Amino acid sequence: MNKRRRNVLLINPPSPEGTTANREGVAGLGVLYPSPEGFLYPAHTLASVASVLRQAGYRAMVLDMASWQATPLLPARIIKTQNWDSVIIFMSHVTMEYDLEFARFLRQLSGCPPITLVGPATRNLPPDLGGVPADTIILGEPEDALSEGRDQLLSWSEKGIPVIIRGPGCGLVEELDTIPYPAWDLVPSGKGGFLTVFGSKGCDRRCGYCPYVIAQGDRLRARSVDSIVEEVDWLAENFPVRRVMFRDIVFARDDERVVALCEKLLKPKRPAIQWECESHPLDFRPELLTLMRRAGCVEIKMGLETAHVDLLQRWSRVGTPDEAGIYLDRVASILQTCSRIGMRCRLFLMVGVPGQTQESVQATLSYLSSVRPRMVSVKTFHPYPGISMTGDPGDPGDASVFSQLLQSCQAPVSNGQSMSFFHSFLRLSRQRRGVRANV
Repeated sequence: MNKRRRNVLLINPPSPEGTTANREGVAGLGVLYPSPEGFLYPAHTLASVASVLRQAGYRAMVLDMASWQATPLLPARIIKTQNWDSVIIFMSHVTMEYDLEFARFLRQLSGCPPITLVGPATRNLPPDLGGVPADTIILGEPEDALSEGRDQLLSWSEKGIPVIIRGPGCGLVEELDTIPYPAWDLVPSGKGGFLTVFGSKGCDRRCGYCPYVIAQGDRLRARSVDSIVEEVDWLAENFPVRRVMFRDIVFARDDERVVALCEKLLKPKRPAIQWECESHPLDFRPELLTLMRRAGCVEIKMGLETAHVDLLQRWSRVGTPDEAGIYLDRVASILQTCSRIGMRCRLFLMVGVPGQTQESVQATLSYLSSVRPRMVSVKTFHPYPGISMTGDPGDPGDASVFSQLLQSCQAPVSNGQSMSFFHSFLRLSRQRRGVRANV
């Protein structure tokens, strides 16, 4: 007699009313935008987990409700009308309370199967797990944990205390090449017309404000160049995507590896596809950018964060004043190179960071006036659990710092505030055609 195939429902919960919950943002710790029209990454984590389960013989279905602007009634109806053995919910830090309420709502439904919580934010759940509405909690990256502990998904918790499972070691997948390609056929195409690829995870730099290393670790874990190229080709051949977005924190950290990747992407008879990436400014050099452009890269993103020398040191972005000068010169050089070779360059800034003052804001504004970037994104600092930087937000008592925020561009409300960019930069953008400031 054949054993019945197990059915697993994977859910990215709805966004809280009037917002966009980009749970994939900040390496899965999440970003919450104060509008239903906010930016969303495709549901990479759930698509990857679904692929692992499929490989093990499970049947998976993904409900990416954040992009649908759906209500909790939809999964309730699906749970009641279909036979599910397990429900997996992706939880982020910035939506933790909402996501737990969503899980509690499902748990009260008649016929709801065991519930599992996944996502980097599971590490930040309260120590007393008795009130957590779940049967299983996966700590760390779920792919390795599910390779060995997937049968736990089918089990109810005892006495209302969730079972904790994690992969080997600290819960980070050591061999990223072993993870199957995400099950993108289960995820609706995003409005951005792109899909995501991780060529590496983690970062060995020590920027004090950065939460990515909390989720992905403080060392670079890189896939082989061949496996990345094969995945890009697979995406181009099987899905209607206009471009690929590499989600690596520091895509260009290993110069030789990027050169090898570009050379393979340039080989004849390969499907042409555009791509974009992000890295630390010191990772890019003009010759590398030129090669990347030839290989299909249309946009790079890099964090300037601030142009104030003391803050760059305090935030551990650089080590010395001389390094800060090199850093700022490199950003200017990259902007010039991108303009020359026809590559978009998006510059990231941060506001509300501990130590930020009117003086540091003015230093950044003066620098922007000199380098004249074409695209700027401004993010508000959020003290995600585990980051090394602590302290009060940038001079909250000095209204002059925050009165300079651009009213037409609302930043994410990941720290509970709606923030926007500087009036001075708005004046600059009106003076120069083609400059766009957004968040």
